[in-house]
Amino acid sequence: MLDLPRVTGLPYDVTLHDYLAICPQFQLVTEVGRYCGEPGEAGCAACLAKRPAQWPLDIMGWRDAFATLLLGAERVIAPSRDVADRVGRYVPACRRRFGRT
Repeated sequence: MLDLPRVTGLPYDVTLHDYLAICPQFQLVTEVGRYCGEPGEAGCAACLAKRPAQWPLDIMGWRDAFATLLLGAERVIAPSRDVADRVGRYVPACRRRFGRT
């Protein structure tokens, strides 16, 4: 799925629904459903060891893959300022792609 834009060469937009671009757990939550605090690479690796992502990537590989997707988009649409700000911290160059809805 992440390779589809590159393979087709077509322009695309990305609509974020949650924090999937920066966290394979979608909602930045621990196994007990609490905010994880965005613990950094080591903490994310520990989380993924308990709850593996759907694709076999470490946290940096995950974020790099999504950064490539986001940076290739003509526009990135976020459902809230919080999502835009958090994703923007991990993919700073993406900030200028955020569209307004």
